[in-house]
Amino acid sequence: MRIGILLLSIFIVLSAFHFYWAAGGQRGVKGVFPTKENGEHIFRSHEDGTSRPGIVATLVVATLLLACAMIIAIRSQLILDLDPNHPVYNLSKWGSWAIATVFFLRCIGDFRYVGFFKNVKGTYFAELDTTLFSPLCLIIAILSVWVARRGM
Repeated sequence: MRIGILLLSIFIVLSAFHFYWAAGGQRGVKGVFPTKENGEHIFRSHEDGTSRPGIVATLVVATLLLACAMIIAIRSQLILDLDPNHPVYNLSKWGSWAIATVFFLRCIGDFRYVGFFKNVKGTYFAELDTTLFSPLCLIIAILSVWVARRGM
């Protein structure tokens, strides 16, 4: 159950950051976008001169992170006390495996801008990705496997 609470907390915090950014918040936003070697963001520029994902994309990510939190909460039986044979409980098992897979693939990366095996290094984002983002994704993947297997 403690692992479920930890993972649930991580997803809620990550989701809150994304909702904050979607609402126009700027704190912490500088280092979260992959950049090319010359410092140019890989996202296309918007009319307001910024280079970042749009509000809709950010809201989608925030909502998906909340969905991950819900899956983990159900699988860990933090919000529902379901019988292990209940279809929702079984669905949460597969959801936990899906979460583990997605975050494991994210920590591996695209072999260019994100992940442990990225080629572009030395940028502010790349340093944060190596020291914080990719390790966090690996931790989330490992904890999600634990929750998927044990349900706690």
